[in-house]
Amino acid sequence: MFLTVAALASAFAAVVALAAGGYGTAKAHVAAMGAIAVDGPALFLQGTILLASVVAVFTFAERRLDPEAHGNRVDSFAAQAASVPGSDSEKAAVKAGFATTEVFPLMLFAVSGMLIFPAADDLLTLFVALEVFSLPLYLLCALARRQRLMSQEAAVKYFLLGAFSSAFLLFGIALVYGYAGSVSYSVIADVVDGTVQKIDPALAGTMGNDALLLIGGALILMGLLFKVGAVPFHMWTPDVYQGAPTPVTGFMAAATKVAAFGALLRLLYVVLPGLRWDWRPVMWGVAIVTMLAGAVIAITQTDVKRAAGLLLDRARGLHPGRCDRHLEGGRLLRPLLPGGLLLRDDRRLRRGHAGARRGRRGHAPVQVGGPGPPFPADRRGVRGVPARLRRHPADLRLRR
Repeated sequence: MFLTVAALASAFAAVVALAAGGYGTAKAHVAAMGAIAVDGPALFLQGTILLASVVAVFTFAERRLDPEAHGNRVDSFAAQAASVPGSDSEKAAVKAGFATTEVFPLMLFAVSGMLIFPAADDLLTLFVALEVFSLPLYLLCALARRQRLMSQEAAVKYFLLGAFSSAFLLFGIALVYGYAGSVSYSVIADVVDGTVQKIDPALAGTMGNDALLLIGGALILMGLLFKVGAVPFHMWTPDVYQGAPTPVTGFMAAATKVAAFGALLRLLYVVLPGLRWDWRPVMWGVAIVTMLAGAVIAITQTDVKRAAGLLLDRARGLHPGRCDRHLEGGRLLRPLLPGGLLLRDDRRLRRGHAGARRGRRGHAPVQVGGPGPPFPADRRGVRGVPARLRRHPADLRLRR
């Protein structure tokens, strides 16, 4: 436990030092050969994950809440994870006072993946980070001391559904790579909004195929919404929250959701700002259904942890309109983003998006600046608006 707390505290101190050193503002950059973004939002989310993890460590080590077994204080985890539930070996382990200390390194593995997940700057790093923090969670869910069969059932459900979501995510990455010819966030965003500088014959042949982009983006969103627990990808949440040890439930409800939301926002506002007209109605629908379904289904639950999972689904209802308004004004992320990450003239941005909306309704769009380069999204009613104004004003992509 003490080593785990020391490691998390050291990591939090490193995040604070980076933020104090200007790496959240002027010195923001892309590190690790373009795989990791070191900027304000990434540092803020990483600090939040580390704080939640520190609290979770103390709940993992708590031994004063459960009744003593054979004179030994026990925690929430099985005495011997490899033993068969109810067997003589499990009873001997409980009597001897064994403890499953492997939960702490498993937690550190999960936290390491969560730290990379919202800071990933390419799709392959996003997938690797997802697997790094998902696999330890599958194991942690199966280690409950009480109701071990239910705990193992929850872990199997989480593993199977998590494997399906990872498959969807990986398939979507493959389709987006086929469309853009790259897994880098910045390159994909340039291809989507039509500002890519170098177009080879292969890229020219795929840029006009909207099916690859739309289906691939939808599959990636499915994988991320599963981790968020949004409807209709929430069915695993009540079963897993009920069967997992209570400290693991709290850890998943806090740190995992922060990482998933950070990755989701970076994907939408960095990689796919040119598809805002396509994904924004979908996210509105997901938000509304998530809040309604979570509230209604939670009423019928008889288990506190199941109800908590459903109510957390309701609280996690996405609100893209409000997020857009905060991001457009720079009120939410301006203190965190480096100067080059937000476009400088908010008034021109608003005029540009107002013209795009009028063009969407079939009227003549406002001409702002020059005509701009050819843009594959002209079919979405934004012809005549320069490419630099077609991006979402909260484009988090580092401009190099």
